[in-house]
Amino acid sequence: MKAIEVMNIMSKMRKLYREKCAPVCKEYGINQSGLDILLFLGHNPDHNTARDICEIRGIKTGIVSVVVEQLIQKGYLERKEDEKDRRIQRLFLTEASYNIVRAGENLQQETHGLLCEGMTLEDKEAINRVLYKVARNLEKNERRK
Repeated sequence: MKAIEVMNIMSKMRKLYREKCAPVCKEYGINQSGLDILLFLGHNPDHNTARDICEIRGIKTGIVSVVVEQLIQKGYLERKEDEKDRRIQRLFLTEASYNIVRAGENLQQETHGLLCEGMTLEDKEAINRVLYKVARNLEKNERRK
């Protein structure tokens, strides 16, 4: 497969995922970045600072700052000072965000199901092996910067 074909497939996958997310975002009055941040915090409770979100998810600092403020204003996030270092602000999901996170997880599963439709277990295992290698290569590239 040519590089451009791989890039087109990745682009179509992102588009499909965003289309699946759109109704949830609309229902709760958040944008895609807001949903991404809530899902990140739901799946990674130990990585709960804006810096963690930027570094691990690769979202720009300015976007995270604005979106976190919007989520706090809507009551979906709480910000608390770190008990050991007051300079660190920790982010926590509120009860109001739990339904959003569940809905987001459901659409992730639905999207995954669509992408894996017609695949055998062996196909899925092969793709997982390849994607883990791709992820390691991306991490290596990030460290070189």
